[in-house]
Amino acid sequence: MRTLSLLGLDAAERPRLNAASLRRLARLGTVVRWPGLLFAAILSLAVRPISPIGLALVLIWVASYNAWGMIAISRADDESILRIGRALTLLDTLSYFLVLFVFGGVGASTSIYAAYILLIVWMVAYDGAEGAMLGVGIFVVGMITHSLLAAEADSKSDVQQAIRKLSGKPNYSWTSTPKTEGAGQNWRQGPTEGKTEKGGYTYAAFTFNDTEVELAFHGDKSAIKRSGEWESADELEGGNNAWIGRRLKAFKPPAGEAEDLLGKAKSLKKEDGGIYSGGLTEEGVKELFSRIAAEFNPDLVVVKENEGHLRGREPGEVPRIIRTALLRAGLPESAVPLRMTEVEAARCALDWSRPGDVVLLLVHSAAARAEVLAMLEERRQAESSDPPSPTVNLRQ
Repeated sequence: MRTLSLLGLDAAERPRLNAASLRRLARLGTVVRWPGLLFAAILSLAVRPISPIGLALVLIWVASYNAWGMIAISRADDESILRIGRALTLLDTLSYFLVLFVFGGVGASTSIYAAYILLIVWMVAYDGAEGAMLGVGIFVVGMITHSLLAAEADSKSDVQQAIRKLSGKPNYSWTSTPKTEGAGQNWRQGPTEGKTEKGGYTYAAFTFNDTEVELAFHGDKSAIKRSGEWESADELEGGNNAWIGRRLKAFKPPAGEAEDLLGKAKSLKKEDGGIYSGGLTEEGVKELFSRIAAEFNPDLVVVKENEGHLRGREPGEVPRIIRTALLRAGLPESAVPLRMTEVEAARCALDWSRPGDVVLLLVHSAAARAEVLAMLEERRQAESSDPPSPTVNLRQ
């Protein structure tokens, strides 16, 4: 009875096959790998891999050690040929699971799973029953590991495939409905209905409070219609509504916007109703807020902790990331104060403001909104004999 070492590269006794047979078997493996590489490349045309770059690296990796194997087999003596054959087979098992992960697992093709049978045949030929046990053991451990690693990637893969499918259509229509927690009467934006054609025009329309708004895009040109009049983004950028012009120029249809957000997502999970949710990476948060700072160019941004929406992060972590992004975007430190509650943030913004300023207060929790509204009422009464207070828009 032969006993294998941990990696299966040595045995206490010689296998049943003689050295000449082992050499032929190992050489056959180097021949079979080339059409295997071609098959994986062709499969990628029918089943798009999660990471095309990852697949390319795996194919280069397999081609490299297969080329090494061809040279090593031709130079090996009878005592070392078995170790080389086993080493190549173990490298094949590793590469197998790398390919499986790149293609996203079960949804790729049953041919990928059938290919593992060839690896078991090689192991049995080298080491008989012990080789079969080793092959099955590696498969079980590999599949468990793959399932754990692929669980998160599957959701991103589903979304990526949906984005590609939508982007490939000659045209499509969409409806998006904004959702604001605790929505009240100050901000009332209705659903946005739009349609786009590939390489052509994009049109969208929605209502904001009682105003009907229409948007039109074609190439790098964009325009907005409010109160019955059309204005181009270029015209808006020269006036008080420059931020609207910048927003128009930054607009992306749903497929492009979804792909942009997916690239910034740290992880995704599928919820009931086919909804995918997840948090942003730190770099994604920084990029998003850098873009906002560039578009709106505010005089003051009070960064606050949102106590009810930590999303798995430590208290203070999200404000730190946001503040760093705004500073990186060019805002001075004095323009980016940090407060740890929503009420403190609102008080800071109001204390800073002067008559004629526009202050936008984004207050999420119901308790904080009630306290901020009471604060505004107190200030209104205290300053009733003074010049008009700043225009305040409180999102509920």
